[in-house]
Order: sequence, then C-alpha cells, then structure tokens
Amino acid sequence: MVIKGVCVSAQSNVLNSIVGETVTLPAAVKDTGFLLKAGSGIATVVSHSCQITNYSYSARLRWDPSSGLFSLRGLRTEDSGDYTVQDSERGRYCETQLHTSSPQSQHPLSLPLEIEENSAPYSCVAVNPVSKKTVIGRPEEHCFESVWKPHIKTSAAQGGRSCSLQCSVPNGRELTLSWRTERETLSHTRDPNLSTLSLTLEIEASNSTYTCVATNPVSEEGTAFLPTQVTVPMMHCCM
Repeated sequence: MVIKGVCVSAQSNVLNSIVGETVTLPAAVKDTGFLLKAGSGIATVVSHSCQITNYSYSARLRWDPSSGLFSLRGLRTEDSGDYTVQDSERGRYCETQLHTSSPQSQHPLSLPLEIEENSAPYSCVAVNPVSKKTVIGRPEEHCFESVWKPHIKTSAAQGGRSCSLQCSVPNGRELTLSWRTERETLSHTRDPNLSTLSLTLEIEASNSTYTCVATNPVSEEGTAFLPTQVTVPMMHCCM
C-alpha cells in the first residue's frame, strides 16, 4: 500500500503500509471537521466529539482526541480511494490518495547467488518501508554435488534360479541408493562413512523393470535393469 497526500496549509506526506496493518492519515481535526472518501462522509467531528457515519468503517476507524488524527486499522484492498480530512475550525484540509495491495497478489521476487560449499553463511534480506525479514543461508545446507550414475553388476545366485544385482555408486553427502520398480521402492541404503555405496537385490525371472537410483537433495540418477533383455540363461545372469 502506498499513500500519497497533498495538504493545503500543511506539508505534503507520503505514507507506506500493507494490507492488514494500520495507517494514520496525515492531517488532524482538533475540534470540528470531517473525514470523507471520494466525497462521501465517513466521520464527523463536532465540539471535540467524533461520530462515524459510514457503518463499514465503524469497527476499524479511530479518531484520537489528543492528536486529532484519524487511524484506519485492518487495511483492506477495498480501502483504496481518495480521502479528505477537513479541519473546519482552522480552514485546513488534506487530500490523500490511498492505494492498497495484498503481498500475496504480487509476483514473487528471486535473486540468484553462486556460492562455494565451504564459504561463510549468507543472509537474504527482504525489506519494505514498514518491515524487514531475514533468512540465513548456510552453504553446507544447500550445496551438493550432482550424483553419479549407478553401476549394476549381475551374477547368478546360488542354485541358478535367481539373479543377484549389485548396484554401486560413489558416495556423497546425504546420498541415498535404492532399488525401485515402477510401483514401489524395494530397498534403500545410506551410510556417510563409506566411500562407495552398494546395494544388492535378488530377483527371479520377471517382466518387471528394476531401477537402481542414487539421489541427494538436488539431483537424481538411475540405471535400469530388465531381466527379459538378458539373452543367456538366468544362471549366467548378465547385462
């Protein structure tokens, strides 16, 4: 919300606020005067007593008898418009153009930053005229290397009726290795103390595709194995 005011016999004012907050109009009525929106009365002050004449403002509009200022709280987008504060006793008025907007209706802002993994924390700061929000970014929480493509090694299991699939991949931070089919995850492993992650799967003759997948928070690589593509007997299981 941006409020621009032009006042007769007073300094021009610019006020800034957002939907849901409170704004105070920049001109005072000390004893007798009016508050209008687009020429229609909202409140009247007579003999140092205020009466709100527009019911839609009755719960949100306040007049401070000490300062003579009008404050509107719980700002809404429909509060946009032209407001006039008129001090009849002193022959002074202030016209204020009020624009309201909701932060949720605005397009999000983005600002990329390239950082190194072992560098110091960074702060992302969002500021407007009435508030400030800061988020601390720690490189160790966001910087990851892309995972390697897993390698599958096959061998015939004991008895020759099944095939043993051993999947391996160079290990990395927060890396998980898993065996999946189209419908479910069959098994998975994670161990930060190993230089290479390995995961073995025993299968029998099947039309299903088995995929070994390596993942971390920023990347994913997979290698698929389809038993029906093996042209030699299962007991010689190979790719």
